[in-house]
Amino acid sequence: MKTVFLFVAISGLILLNLSCKVDGPKTSSYNSSSHKEGKSCIGCHYQAEVFGTVYNSDQRETVSNVIIKFSTASDSSGVIMSSLEADKNGNFYTTEKIKYKGLYTLVQRSDGTNTLYMQTPVESGDCNKCHEEGNRIWIN
Repeated sequence: MKTVFLFVAISGLILLNLSCKVDGPKTSSYNSSSHKEGKSCIGCHYQAEVFGTVYNSDQRETVSNVIIKFSTASDSSGVIMSSLEADKNGNFYTTEKIKYKGLYTLVQRSDGTNTLYMQTPVESGDCNKCHEEGNRIWIN
């Protein structure tokens, strides 16, 4: 009985591992879509490096066509080190190893208008961890 249980458990872990394999970095784009807006990705997508969700100014609906940039300063004077596009659901994510700790985040409409700046440096790639309901990432 123990042998059968052990075999089933190991087989399940192998299948789970195979189903979660990633063929290279996966990054959100304007044309892609995802799910579970506002939730942490790391629970299911353990390879995620940076992820979050952008909402409109009333923080009720998600916004697409925005860019999330990681900058050396908390205003427009900084150097942009990397950036991510939010997908159709307002989510942004990447499995690519990028430097984000100690950088500042800017959220900008893809047409270059309405830029908002985060005043404190980023400490975690799980943006939704701090930006929960009532304190969401938003843009006009």
